[in-house]
Amino acid sequence: MVDTEWKRVVYIVLGAFLAAFGLEMFLTPNQIIPGGVKGISGLLSHITEMQMGVFLFLLNLPFLFHYNRGINRARALWAIVGLSLLSALTIFFHPFPPLVESPPLAAFLGSLILGSGIGLIFRYAGFTDGVQQVALLLKKRLFFSIAEIVMLINLLVLFMAGFLFGWEQAIYSIFGYVVTLKTTTYVLNNFSVRKAIWIKTEHSEIIKQALQTTLANECQYMLPDFPACKPDEMYIIIPSRQEKAVQSLIAELDPSAVFVSASLDMFRIEERYK
Repeated sequence: MVDTEWKRVVYIVLGAFLAAFGLEMFLTPNQIIPGGVKGISGLLSHITEMQMGVFLFLLNLPFLFHYNRGINRARALWAIVGLSLLSALTIFFHPFPPLVESPPLAAFLGSLILGSGIGLIFRYAGFTDGVQQVALLLKKRLFFSIAEIVMLINLLVLFMAGFLFGWEQAIYSIFGYVVTLKTTTYVLNNFSVRKAIWIKTEHSEIIKQALQTTLANECQYMLPDFPACKPDEMYIIIPSRQEKAVQSLIAELDPSAVFVSASLDMFRIEERYK
């Protein structure tokens, strides 16, 4: 248990370091704005000349309190630690000169580093940006999915960046946003211990039997009675290392089946707000 907690601390610190390093040493000095609250913080920092880390903390704080409702105290504490470290390290790196002054290269390297840091913080602290919480709340009133709402908010932020810094810089910001998103997803997928899998198939019973035979006790949490689960849908939780094997098995049994996977942490957060 102690080893697990120390591992969590190390990864949260590393994630906060990488995210702050990518922001202040590559992106912000080159007027490249990431999406979400980080992007809004960058815009406000430029307008007010206050440090970005201050806005990161203050703007995320209300969403952090909302996120902490309904989760255990330990996870809430880690979320606060992750946000505090990210804000503090962003303030720490602010006085240093940028490592790269070429916008295209800064957009790529900075977003790569930022995405790696965000993925680690989210995986081990559970919270990095209030936009996710805004999307979860808006989903109750809109017909869009959470991912679509997040993308719309981020596009609005990038559009504002275009007005402030010019449209050429906005293109670099969009490029950086895509790199950050892909890198974050990669880190989440590879550092996640378990995966939540949604399967849509006309042969659910056959697939269920095959999974039980193939994975034995590793597919322990099959959820046939999941809320709003339709007859042709299945929800399962499996070890991350088995994802490709499960996907291949399903494709073999039903080539027309739809297979969607997500980090278990992300899956749980979205389900809380349905």
